[in-house]
Amino acid sequence: MRVLDLHPAIMNIELYSELSSLEETRCQFNGTKADIKLGIDVHQDFYVVVMQEGGSNPKPPQRFYKEAFLQWAAKLRASGTTVHAVYEACGFGFGLQRRLSALGIECHVVCPQKLDEQKTGG
Repeated sequence: MRVLDLHPAIMNIELYSELSSLEETRCQFNGTKADIKLGIDVHQDFYVVVMQEGGSNPKPPQRFYKEAFLQWAAKLRASGTTVHAVYEACGFGFGLQRRLSALGIECHVVCPQKLDEQKTGG
C-alpha cells in the first residue's frame, strides 16, 4: 500500500498494486497456473510459511502445526500447480524435505550463511 503525496486534495488516495511479472503474464495468456513458491521457517513444533504465486507479492506469513502444513501443501500440489519449497538446513534434519518430495513438491534445503563472519569492505 502506498500513499501519494501530490496535492492536498488527493493526499489520502491509496493505491493497491500487485506486482506483475513475465511469468504471471504468460500464465494469464496461456491459461495455465503460475508456480507456487513456499518459504518455510522451521521450528520444533510448527512452521511459519510465506507463499508467493507466480510473480505476485508474497502473502503474509502463516503459522502451521506440522501435520496441518503437510495437508495444506498436499492440497496445493493436488490442484495441478507446480509447487517449490525452500527452508534453511537446521538441526531437524531432512525429514520435511523427504515428506514434501513424496508429495511431488520440489524442495530445496539451503545452507544458512554466517553473516557475522563475512568481511565488509570498510
